[in-house]
Amino acid sequence: MLGINGDALGIKIRTDTQFDDLKLLIFSSTGQKYDATYLSDIGFNAYLNKLSLYETLRAILSDTLDHSTGNPIITQHRIKDAILFNDASQQAFNASVLLVEDVLPNQISANKVMTKMGVGADVACNGIEAVESFKANGYDLIFIDCHMP
Repeated sequence: MLGINGDALGIKIRTDTQFDDLKLLIFSSTGQKYDATYLSDIGFNAYLNKLSLYETLRAILSDTLDHSTGNPIITQHRIKDAILFNDASQQAFNASVLLVEDVLPNQISANKVMTKMGVGADVACNGIEAVESFKANGYDLIFIDCHMP
């Protein structure tokens, strides 16, 4: 991300009270020991390394929607443990989703991934469309490209 990293963006979001109920999930390309503790302390609900299995991503998204502040952060390790003890891969994912992406091939790829997971999403091509779409539909989950103009 240009000019700000994901954890700094999370801190900025958490300082604005209008986003108190917003769920924050961060995808990291470089997982380090104790990241989950740090990210939980600054207000993230869930943490996932990039290149995860579809089942893990689906389960973490479902759990993030139900996560409450103060509960332990959701990680891929917690999800893997839950899948072992529950049939988490069979959980229904009932949420309204908005994908905000300005690059058409990325829109197509993201929609294919979500469709494989049984998730449908509306698409906005820029921030203005995203805000208008959110005002009209009040999505449960928004995937946004932070490099978008």
